[in-house]
Amino acid sequence: MSDNSDHASIGSRPSYIATSQSPGVVTVGSSIPVSTSSAAATMTAPKPSELGTTGIEQEQFRLLDLPLELVVRIIGYAVVTSTEERPLDVNPSSAVQPAITRACRLLRAEGLKLFYACNCFSITATSSRTAMFWRWRAAIGQAKAAKIKRLFVQLVASNGYPLDLGRVQWHWWLTEVEFHNRYVAKENLPAVIYVRMMDDRVVMFPTDNTSIESGRYEISFTDRSNEGECWRNLDDFPPSPHPYNTMYDRAKAESKDWWTRPS
Repeated sequence: MSDNSDHASIGSRPSYIATSQSPGVVTVGSSIPVSTSSAAATMTAPKPSELGTTGIEQEQFRLLDLPLELVVRIIGYAVVTSTEERPLDVNPSSAVQPAITRACRLLRAEGLKLFYACNCFSITATSSRTAMFWRWRAAIGQAKAAKIKRLFVQLVASNGYPLDLGRVQWHWWLTEVEFHNRYVAKENLPAVIYVRMMDDRVVMFPTDNTSIESGRYEISFTDRSNEGECWRNLDDFPPSPHPYNTMYDRAKAESKDWWTRPS
């Protein structure tokens, strides 16, 4: 992506300047010696009308002169750079708005719409990355955040490596929920956060790591209250249980049957 003019650059035409050599010989450009004594080899400069469409006077291409449908399609190629398998990692360099969206109002309006709606985003659940993500979320605002269709959270252990889901208990997930809610309160965000569910379990999407049963869950800033049991508001999860609480259910807290793979 580039921040330059939307005119296509035109390559310079090769020089036809003749440089002096031995008597009776000139060099065309910088290579072929031509005898000046032969009438057939006489060099004449081309007339402007003979330059054709590839010459110096070629008309410059203007993106905004195209029909809007084609403009939007071209913008899409520039701003949609991720897939579910290869999401756009949210960090200070990769999550910034594409440069093309700063060219003019049309490219900004259409480009940002596609950037948030069609890209898949991912954050790594370390303390530093999570803090950075919530600052980014506060900066873009609710309107843009609500346009994000796919946003994944990659689970990691305290050492930063992927977390083995086979060892993760229910009380850990409730702590993860509280972690997000604290950041929402800290950044003073009027945000609702939904997590994708299936059969009353958190959906954990697989990752490239095949050595352990790692995973990532999906969240959304869009109101999903009308989508049945496929999504659950993080506020609807119970608080993290405390062992000293008289209502503490140890069997439930240590349960590992709280997540599932997508169908």
